[in-house]
Amino acid sequence: MKDERGPDNTCDIIVIGAGHAGCEAALASARMGMNTILLTTSLETIAKMPCNPAIGGLAKGQLVREVDALGGEMGKAIDATGIQFRMLNTRKGPAVRSPRAQADKPAYSAYMRRVLEGKKQLVIVTDMARDIDRLSSGERVEARDFGPGEYDQPSPPPSPKGRGRTGPLSLWRNRGDVPTESGERVRVRDEQTPTDTTRQRPRKDGLPAAREIEVRDRASTTGLPDTNPIAFRVTCASGREFHARAVVLAAGTFLNGLVHIGSETFPSGRDDEPPATGVTDSLRRLGFQLGRLKTGTPPRIHRDSIDYSRVAVQPGDARPQPFSFSTERIEQEQISCFITYTNPRTHEIIRKNLDRAPLYTGQIKSVGPRYCPSIETKIVRFADKDRHQIFLEPEGRDSEIIYCNGISTSVPRDVQDEMVRSIEGLENARMLRYGYAIEYDFAFPTQLFPTLETKLVPGLFFAGQINGTSGYEEAAAQGIIAGINAAFRLKNEPPLILGRDEAYIGVMIDDLVTRGVTEPYRMFTSRAEYRLILRQDNADRRLMRHGHRVGLIPEEQWRALCRKEERIAALLAYLEKKHVGEQNLAKLLRRPETRFEELEALDPGLAKVVEGQAAAGATSQGAETSLTPALSPDSVGTALRFRQRERGTLGAPVLGAPASLPAESSDGPGSSPAASSYCSSLTPALSPDSVGTSLRLRQREREHPGAPASLPAPSAGKMPAPQEGRMPQSHEAHAIKEQVAIELKYEGYLRRQMAQMARFRELEDKPLPARLDYSKVPHLRAEARERLEEVRPVSLGQAARVSGVRPADISILMVHLKGRAM
Repeated sequence: MKDERGPDNTCDIIVIGAGHAGCEAALASARMGMNTILLTTSLETIAKMPCNPAIGGLAKGQLVREVDALGGEMGKAIDATGIQFRMLNTRKGPAVRSPRAQADKPAYSAYMRRVLEGKKQLVIVTDMARDIDRLSSGERVEARDFGPGEYDQPSPPPSPKGRGRTGPLSLWRNRGDVPTESGERVRVRDEQTPTDTTRQRPRKDGLPAAREIEVRDRASTTGLPDTNPIAFRVTCASGREFHARAVVLAAGTFLNGLVHIGSETFPSGRDDEPPATGVTDSLRRLGFQLGRLKTGTPPRIHRDSIDYSRVAVQPGDARPQPFSFSTERIEQEQISCFITYTNPRTHEIIRKNLDRAPLYTGQIKSVGPRYCPSIETKIVRFADKDRHQIFLEPEGRDSEIIYCNGISTSVPRDVQDEMVRSIEGLENARMLRYGYAIEYDFAFPTQLFPTLETKLVPGLFFAGQINGTSGYEEAAAQGIIAGINAAFRLKNEPPLILGRDEAYIGVMIDDLVTRGVTEPYRMFTSRAEYRLILRQDNADRRLMRHGHRVGLIPEEQWRALCRKEERIAALLAYLEKKHVGEQNLAKLLRRPETRFEELEALDPGLAKVVEGQAAAGATSQGAETSLTPALSPDSVGTALRFRQRERGTLGAPVLGAPASLPAESSDGPGSSPAASSYCSSLTPALSPDSVGTSLRLRQREREHPGAPASLPAPSAGKMPAPQEGRMPQSHEAHAIKEQVAIELKYEGYLRRQMAQMARFRELEDKPLPARLDYSKVPHLRAEARERLEEVRPVSLGQAARVSGVRPADISILMVHLKGRAM
């Protein structure tokens, strides 16, 4: 919805920046029932791709699929607007395979804009944020009346014995607190009593009545949280002010952006957009430590100026796989990309002009991405190589612009002309846009909790490149987590924090908030210790329960996942029971050389089981039954015996299941009701009181992962071309066969990683006190004290990953905590 509300400038959450992080944050917030304002400099630049016009890639594809499983939009957007789809690393194991799609750059941005404009409770404001303030005591602001009781949520309930705290108490403690000029912290409270300082004022525009709120201290005697605290003021370049209870800052590379092309420098954001100034000053005023990073982009050329007879064709996959689990199939025709290479002449041109390259003259002082270096850095760092690969990628189906992926540079324009035209196939290239480097401000991410809420300012969240990351996918993943947790904060509910053993998103955020960054952070499969379990193909099975619980995954899509689980369990049980000669089909499929299609040739009835048309005896209850009853431990499919019972391959718990793997029964794994709804183990009845967590910043949901009734159902909005929740049978059948084959072929490796995950959990589940004074921990090394004070880890597991902390320091902490408990 566009900005048509006039003076009504108060909301629940303000999201600053409409890049990939801001779009996901705003959509998550609005879909969870929060009145949200999205600030952007222009409607035309929403979800713009200033650099590579592509989504996904190695490890990045996993992030996109995880965002989709949580209920995000990026996967749906690229499925609808992609022009070429490829699965990378298909010759390697499933742990490192990743989807990638070339995007129609204008169409992707237009798609995301339509989604945002069609979402109720979301208003897009075209303006630039200049300043972010916490409101001071005694200030008055205009606020919208959201209706009685909407924010009157009860305080966190006491935890059941033996289950630890019920939620992030360190966050609840200061909810609504704001600092005054003297440094004192006071409550922001809208008191609606006969003697309060608010007064209703009628509106003439039909909008809800506004009232004036005084920021003041009030000692609560009811035990309830503040009903409508207005904590932030965002001032824009136009002079307009907006007020909110929480803010998500997703400013991308705009903060004091400075562009370099040769010796020429000028203030700018991405792609010739104006830089964001003023926000950095307000962040410093709030106490944040900021730094500078650098990124860059290659030149673009006209598509008609390429000699296609001298470059190699790179087609898309014959059977393109969607990113989104709700996309039925990729309908649009794919177009080809092309490949060429630099050569010794290209390298010589660059070497001769290094004295004019900003990276080597000292003009650029910040650090650039190690794993996506400029072409001049490649020439210097890899002097022994005589060529580097270049991908020629169209920026749209009908666009004349070709993106030269692989020659990111900031050398002068005349050097870029000579360099590009020295490359085979580009001898007559017509330059449409020159490459450039951009320096920008970022905030050191160790200043964040794992929720992406800042430690210094409660209610303020950072997402995207402001946290030192690079890439659209990393930004979108942070955006949806920040949006979800901002909404949860205002709802007084435990946050969503994904562990390193649950998702690539969890790995990334843990890396950021625990280890920090000294250069732009990029996601890689090698960063994930449990990448065989955290695959791109099973992101729905690992994370969709979270998306359903928070209200971002619709019921039909959730039921589709439940049906998929039933069919996987039924197929596994069938393979274990069905014999060909002396061996069952499962044993045959475990062989590395055996393909699933070969089993279908051996057993004609197998195809019907795959399609869910047979094996009724293995699963007779049906999808509806699977959503309601609680499972008994004995009925958990023993055909899935290799799956870890405590957390499972899916990252989801199985209620009441033993921590160790059960022994195989003498009658074989198919003797028990193997396919008896795995999904019902994910959806037991759940009350808000039963949401347990063993860390103050960690939502475990290990006992009760279902969806609480208090969460609102996601609004359908005005989504363009809505996707159905269920895949077509042919595509779904392919996914089911893939899951079963991976679980059987990699059974031993999966067992090993699950055992490693269990050991990992031992330290992760040991919380550290929020106010632990590390200076008073005896025998702790000075470096460890300093680093632990800086990061303030929430668990022993996180403490063990802090740079400068050694295993001996963790042992000392464990002894110290044990002594305190005694």
